[in-house]
Amino acid sequence: METKEKKLQTLKHHQDVVSMALTINDYRLAYLDSHYASEDALAISKFEINPEDAKKYIDLSEKLEKEAKGYLRKLGLSPEEESKIIPRKPAKGFQEFKGLDSVKDYLRKDVVEPWNNNTFHTRPKNGLFLFGPSGTGKAAFVQSIIHELNATGYVIFPFANYSIYNLTDVKAHMKQLFKMAEEKNDVVFLFDTPEFFFPKGDDEESRTTRKLFLKLLTKEMKRIHKKHFKILFIMSTDYPDKLCPEIVQDGLFDDFIQIHHPSRDTRRAMMVERFEGFKIESEELITRLVQTTHGFVNTELSRLIRQIKHMAELYTKKGETPVISQVIVDKVLSDFKAEENTASVESEQAFLKTLPATRDIVHGV
Repeated sequence: METKEKKLQTLKHHQDVVSMALTINDYRLAYLDSHYASEDALAISKFEINPEDAKKYIDLSEKLEKEAKGYLRKLGLSPEEESKIIPRKPAKGFQEFKGLDSVKDYLRKDVVEPWNNNTFHTRPKNGLFLFGPSGTGKAAFVQSIIHELNATGYVIFPFANYSIYNLTDVKAHMKQLFKMAEEKNDVVFLFDTPEFFFPKGDDEESRTTRKLFLKLLTKEMKRIHKKHFKILFIMSTDYPDKLCPEIVQDGLFDDFIQIHHPSRDTRRAMMVERFEGFKIESEELITRLVQTTHGFVNTELSRLIRQIKHMAELYTKKGETPVISQVIVDKVLSDFKAEENTASVESEQAFLKTLPATRDIVHGV
């Protein structure tokens, strides 16, 4: 159940993300979190009994939404393009996130609890390395980790925020972010597409790039570990074999987490959740659908569920509850094609062969 205190926390969280995004001119992220901060402020106003207090948050909501529109226009988009930017859904905590139960249990004990009880004997970990085939929900899972830690999350994604041709500027921006994080604490950095920063290869560009950023990251991670800063670095990649070996061998990351295709139970849970509000013709239909989707990744399963729901709505009269029937499921499946992710699977297998025998891996399905 939502409370005023919870909404105040999320309001502050979104405002913090906006501040960090603006330091490196990431106006898309600033727009998204300013938009969500506006929604939080409006929700808080409804908890207020005093009309003046309620108006204060209503005014804040309007101000934040106006600022969000301003950030959006700084992206230089046309009105048609602006309408295509849809704010992301708020992150789910572990309880709402379907699947990866063994990983969630592990992280609760080894990451979340030490983070929330930061003492000398419960030093928080500073590095998690996630890898697995594309489409298996790694990004959404990282969002749930950030949610559990009640931290400010920031994605370091080179092709969104930086010029790939000016490594000096990239390094300067990153150092500025690290400095702000140390002053603030409770920050999670996600390296999305980390192979850009830490590439494997013998060409001069690869050597120069990884030398620059590996030195920067190593120095920063050692400092925050020594000073017990509550700053967590997460790498998430579909192609782990493209990363330089030093990432694995230098002990930078505390835990390696391998994300697999969703299990039978996870697929069933996702269907039950997302078919809510629809009438299911029979329980056997869900069982057969779970069996049919063996080997699907999360994004493929989500796409299939959306198509089934859309088809059911087309066959339903206005005012009636849509029905998921075997006929509809068969029709959607006959035209549905799962995407090939052979390259990322092969990358994962090649990477596993290079890991030291002493490296423990946490498995999640």
